[in-house]
Amino acid sequence: MNSEHPLECTFSYPIEKDTVVSKLICTIEDRVIEAKVKSKQQAKETYNDAIASGKSAVYAERKESKDEEIVTLSVGNLLPG
Repeated sequence: MNSEHPLECTFSYPIEKDTVVSKLICTIEDRVIEAKVKSKQQAKETYNDAIASGKSAVYAERKESKDEEIVTLSVGNLLPG
């Protein structure tokens, strides 16, 4: 798929229920994005505002299922290539 428009990529992966995520750092080309813990609503608003203003942004969410937890990581405004 070729596109000239920025992409939003989503990664989901399981983690054990007793796992603690203490730090999240993403490197996109020469830019480093370090996550800050916020309320879910505030984090989603910050992510959406960054995307709307043309900035790259990362949003992580942890969801619990019966046997495991799933972390979903959204990375927005990635340039193709």
